[in-house]
Amino acid sequence: MVTVLGVGWLTGLMLSVMGVAGDSSAQPSGVTAFLRAATLRHHHTHHMTDVHHADHTSRTSLTATTLHAATPTTGPAPPKPQIPPQWATPFSFAEAGMTLGGGRFSQDAVNQRYAYTFVDDMLPGRWGNISVPKGTEQHWSFVANATASTTTVNTVCRIPSASAFADLFGWVSGPSSFYEGAGEFNGRPCDLWASSADPKTATMKLCVNADSEPVVLALNEHGLGELLEFGQPFVAGQPPASAFASPPGCGQPGPTCPDGASVRMEVVVFHPTNMFDIAGQDVADWLGDTMFLCLAGPNATSAGQQYTEISLWEIEVWTGYGLYSLCNGYPPTCIGNDNFNVGKEASTGFKPGCGQCADNSNDFGSWLSLAAKGECPDGVTPDGKQCTWRRVQRQKTVAIDCPSFAGFFRTCTAETAIPFNASKGALTQIFASETVSDGGCPHV
Repeated sequence: MVTVLGVGWLTGLMLSVMGVAGDSSAQPSGVTAFLRAATLRHHHTHHMTDVHHADHTSRTSLTATTLHAATPTTGPAPPKPQIPPQWATPFSFAEAGMTLGGGRFSQDAVNQRYAYTFVDDMLPGRWGNISVPKGTEQHWSFVANATASTTTVNTVCRIPSASAFADLFGWVSGPSSFYEGAGEFNGRPCDLWASSADPKTATMKLCVNADSEPVVLALNEHGLGELLEFGQPFVAGQPPASAFASPPGCGQPGPTCPDGASVRMEVVVFHPTNMFDIAGQDVADWLGDTMFLCLAGPNATSAGQQYTEISLWEIEVWTGYGLYSLCNGYPPTCIGNDNFNVGKEASTGFKPGCGQCADNSNDFGSWLSLAAKGECPDGVTPDGKQCTWRRVQRQKTVAIDCPSFAGFFRTCTAETAIPFNASKGALTQIFASETVSDGGCPHV
């Protein structure tokens, strides 16, 4: 595996490169690439570390947000590189300076497609001082063609999308690219090119070796730094068709868990003020919402809406769970193919099959998606046939600015191992008591 310098942390996101300045025919406008998140997986702001390798002495400096050439050009720029249209190579991926793992990248601009396979192996240090269960990892595959893309996480086809192929490399030979100078990355000499001469608008930088092979691609949008380092051997020519094959079943509702039963349970949901409708929303059990809140922090937003309240509900569900859907906003928008069954996954999805049918109560907790079309009519018990869930009652709603949440987030920061049991205890106490001095919060 190729090593990218620097460390940091992310729970996952969708890298959306919105295009570069200059001639539109030469830029990858609207690239939707590297669908790293299958849920509302926010940056882990509480346990992030910024440790940098001591041997980082090359002429190219890598920070959390950009890639610089330490030898700026003073004379004529070299000829613009002509990246081969078809190739494959090992690669590794880093975000905010943290290496997340690696796999294989396949590019086929001739047929308007690219793909990658990637193992996010949750190595020690990824969550700062937090230890994670042994064997925790995510296996990703992503395929984009001329009309659509699909993402698979731990064998689960998660996000069929209308986002299509856009060339991440062709812009460097076009009129909009700007030569920044000679550089070196991990001991590999390369010429650094930017998608714009203005660093405020340059969303991409590409360091290319003397053979016009990409060495490292830096994507920088909204202040985030994402880097892909491409290793050796660099295999020019058309990659095998199997590299671009979408898994069977993508675009279908997917399997459900066997031996379903009707079960009452408590779930927690973070939402905007006075928005209490949970149909078509994502909710979580106590441990799952603890994980979400500890990762998201107190300032979560979705679809431009500020989330200000947390509600505790009792619901009844059919445990023949389907695949988890990504449901956000009020009114909700869901990304998923099962609009009837209650979806389930382990929080963050770091389990085989994303934890759909697993007992997640001793590690990550569970996130659930409540399909609007699966809600039971009044007086009907979930049976997996007529309906899959029903509301019993909303038990309590508290405001995120209640002082006891400051203590909760301090507890998150102090956690050293998954499961976050101490934080879960602090969250349950917030709902158990009305008194701030007891760690509780009043009902609003």
